[in-house]
Amino acid sequence: MAKKIDMKKIDWEHLVTRRLAVQVAIAWNYGFGKLFNKRYRTGIKDTLVYFDGKKTDYFVSKNEHKQYNKDLDKSLHDSDFVKTLIPEAKEFVEKTYDYIRNLITNSEDLKDKELAKLYSEFSYYHANYYTRMWMAFRICERIVMRIETLLKKTMKDEKELKETSRILSIPLKPNDVTNERIVLLKIAIKKDELSDEELQKLLNEHTTKYKHIPMFDFDHLPYKYEHFAEELKAIKKPKEELEKIEKTFKERKQDFDKLVEEINLDEELSNLITMIKDAVFVRDYRDMVRQKLNLEIRKFYKEIGKRIGLDVKEVALLTNKEIEEHLAKSKEFDKKELAKRKKSYLLFQSNDHIEILSGKEANEKTKELKLYSEKEDVKEFKGIIGSQGIKKGVAKIVNTNLDFGKVKKGDIMVAAMTRQDFVSVMRKASAIVTNEGGVTCHAAIIARELGLPCIVGTEIATEVLKDGDLIEVDANKGVVRKL
Repeated sequence: MAKKIDMKKIDWEHLVTRRLAVQVAIAWNYGFGKLFNKRYRTGIKDTLVYFDGKKTDYFVSKNEHKQYNKDLDKSLHDSDFVKTLIPEAKEFVEKTYDYIRNLITNSEDLKDKELAKLYSEFSYYHANYYTRMWMAFRICERIVMRIETLLKKTMKDEKELKETSRILSIPLKPNDVTNERIVLLKIAIKKDELSDEELQKLLNEHTTKYKHIPMFDFDHLPYKYEHFAEELKAIKKPKEELEKIEKTFKERKQDFDKLVEEINLDEELSNLITMIKDAVFVRDYRDMVRQKLNLEIRKFYKEIGKRIGLDVKEVALLTNKEIEEHLAKSKEFDKKELAKRKKSYLLFQSNDHIEILSGKEANEKTKELKLYSEKEDVKEFKGIIGSQGIKKGVAKIVNTNLDFGKVKKGDIMVAAMTRQDFVSVMRKASAIVTNEGGVTCHAAIIARELGLPCIVGTEIATEVLKDGDLIEVDANKGVVRKL
């Protein structure tokens, strides 16, 4: 029997907050740990995932995370690593997407035991997919830090350094979400010239092409025709908005080219600048691939649910082992256990060792581990300037995409971190504040595109603020104040 691991002996560090299915959390853990180590000779094997009924907090071993960052930083001194990492990650993500999609095709034709065997193979490749997902996500911050270290040799002014870092790391090409908006704006421009049938046809094609955008997990819901119809209806000045987007990317390219001419580039700095440009592109690109893959995976999990008497949301609460065992025995899962898990669960993983606690037991273990410290009444806190400006407004806490309905025009969105499906809601906000992120993060980039004041990397924003708080976001100084 495997030796039980004492979770209390591990110094836990909160890494990110998301909305995760149990199987995806397990895939994350393998992709960050055992499989990451196999590919990159580093990684984090000890992970803890706590779902409180609304959001999922992802914790890692603090000591392992520290060593992991050191290993990444060391790798950035290897020119072969710098040149090949991102192209290889992009190619691997594409190939794995095709392999998984083909693997699960026609799974409805299999018997339960055959489906259980297939699921075992699927879960391995799904986890391996996350090795590159994690690398493309985590490497960006380390590249920027290395670039700034090199620039400090000749650049002493901190503001100039940060602005240079921002220009060098900002994307020069539109991502999937921006491209979706560009297409919708072009439809809006010619809308009055179209018949109802022509407009409906264009929106149907648009829905088919971009419905994957909110699919950050298989139990999330794709966009429907009605979503894009409402977005189209809300567009007031399509020509001006389109021109602004085109101008933004043109100016980014000009600023980048001018800066590169002015900087004294040696080979290392030149390679790192190429790497960060590729990395910020692939970071968004791998999300697009993941969203499209989740559309396919959703059908697969629906079929699994049919066999064991569960809907997709319920299947999302099971471990891989539970799915395989219940399929192999053609047995329905315990509804009482599911009821507890819907309220909360705690998933601990150390390589192949996996434990899951549900309901009251999960909550008690969370308190025992002291994962959350009591926050005093904080009136003011700081973060990293993502986009300059000052705004006052009402705070709305957005833990996951289930909270989008809270945000009204002019509110200040306070989130753990934003993603591509947050963009339509970000357009309603007057400012953005996040726990996570740095100058290359999604929130900072989109806020600059939308002209919104933005402070990222505060670490505590969603914990010390609550819905309805009147706050000021001073993104010229990187300060958030309660009023």
